[in-house]
Amino acid sequence: MMESAFTRLVGCRYPVQSVPIPGIATVEFVAAICNAGGLGMLPGSMAPADAVRGMCGKLRELTDAPHGVNFLIPFLEPGYAAVSAAAEHARVVEFFYGEPDPELVALAHAGGALCSWQVGSLEEARAAEAAGCDFIIQQGVEAGGHVRGTTDLAAVLTPTLEAVRVPVLAAGGIATGADFAAAIAAGAAGVRVGSAGNTRDWRSTMRITWRY
Repeated sequence: MMESAFTRLVGCRYPVQSVPIPGIATVEFVAAICNAGGLGMLPGSMAPADAVRGMCGKLRELTDAPHGVNFLIPFLEPGYAAVSAAAEHARVVEFFYGEPDPELVALAHAGGALCSWQVGSLEEARAAEAAGCDFIIQQGVEAGGHVRGTTDLAAVLTPTLEAVRVPVLAAGGIATGADFAAAIAAGAAGVRVGSAGNTRDWRSTMRITWRY
């Protein structure tokens, strides 16, 4: 176990969160991450409420560790029923690719979940904290897939850590134990492991990480 402000808040054993890549982050894959001690994330974008409940229910059959559900703002359905369903079943409801919205944060909290927001700038980090988020993922331009940031992670992480009081995870280019160690040494409460980690065997990546 490696304790941090993030692990104490969320309840996982290690300060590592996975990226919910559709087609890769299956229920079984996310369960393996959760059972290994990280915070596994399910992709919830474009999924109706019943599908979200079904994924969370199936995941609960495979693990009793905390997990999260991610939503991309451009793909949220009107009424946010899927968000409410996720909040009732997951430890964390996460949003990305849109301006932090206090209404969505409040909806996640109303269902009993923690709320996080992945941000691409210092300004967005401040907005996410002001909106009521429990923790923030600061993304650097090194990230793959949906990239919102325009600044190197190393350049934006320190200003964000100095500006907000909630735990901050580092995202973008975190692919080795050395990357993990550097982010933690910089003050991050954890890391978000994306496509580089998800295209290799998860357990091998975790074994590398836990040496640091």
